Amino acid sequence: QLLQIGMYPATQKSLRTTFTFQLLESFRLMKLQCKVTVMSFYKYLHRVTNPILPHATPDRYKELLWISRQWRYLQNKLVFRFVHDSRVKVKDGDLAYFCPTCPQPGVNLSEDWIEDLRGAWKYSRSFVMNGNFSAEHMKLKNNYDFNLTGGSSYFTASPCYQAHLQIADDKQPVSYALCHALGKLEGMPRTTVIYDITCQFNMHSGARVSRSDYLKFSDTIQIIWGIRLFHIHGHQVCLSRYSPDLIPGIGKVNGKVLETFWSQLNEICGSTHSMTTVHQREVLNDHMLDSN
Repeated sequence: QLLQIGMYPATQKSLRTTFTFQLLESFRLMKLQCKVTVMSFYKYLHRVTNPILPHATPDRYKELLWISRQWRYLQNKLVFRFVHDSRVKVKDGDLAYFCPTCPQPGVNLSEDWIEDLRGAWKYSRSFVMNGNFSAEHMKLKNNYDFNLTGGSSYFTASPCYQAHLQIADDKQPVSYALCHALGKLEGMPRTTVIYDITCQFNMHSGARVSRSDYLKFSDTIQIIWGIRLFHIHGHQVCLSRYSPDLIPGIGKVNGKVLETFWSQLNEICGSTHSMTTVHQREVLNDHMLDSN
């Protein structure tokens, strides 16, 4: 009954507090657009509720913190049509936008595209790998915190990733992230991967994949390696082999598309660095979803 009149309960037991849908959606949009923290928004509510004695307002900070996370997750499920049938399970990547311009069989390709043997370059997807070293995190843990999104959005599921790290040759996320991306290429003939240290990374990439049960992708995919233009001129020996300007069929690519996004994402990192791990991922997922 509360949901039908636009009220979201703060708890499932001994209910005494509710939040209006309008308030929760206002905070979600202010978080995306203005990078407002929960505490700042909470103090704003104090002032509009009791301008004379804002500190006398009942403390509902923890309730707002948890319910805003639930609301964010439900809104994302609503966008991707997962709220009307509880029997439909959300799988990895289901709450993330897929690039609409990338070739997708059955979506934006003709039925006979596979017969176009000379046009393999037209059906190639490009991936850029980079790291955001400004998005620091204190790695706070809460054994009672619940991961709402799991691997359904832009971050991978943590249990599988942690299991991979236990047996991985290197403790970096690059191989794991790349294999997850390549795993979406079923049926595609080739792909381009651009990375700052491709000349070093791809030397033993096949061996790293074969030694981990958590790293795999189709062996029929032709991978074209490249180094982004900003870095390639510091690799004189690799210039002719890895320069995007010299790779046939990939168009005009500089390999810096991710860096243009870091500056936007870093605006929220001041508040996410002290969040629990799962809360941080939920917030970053929402901002990446909004950017896309």
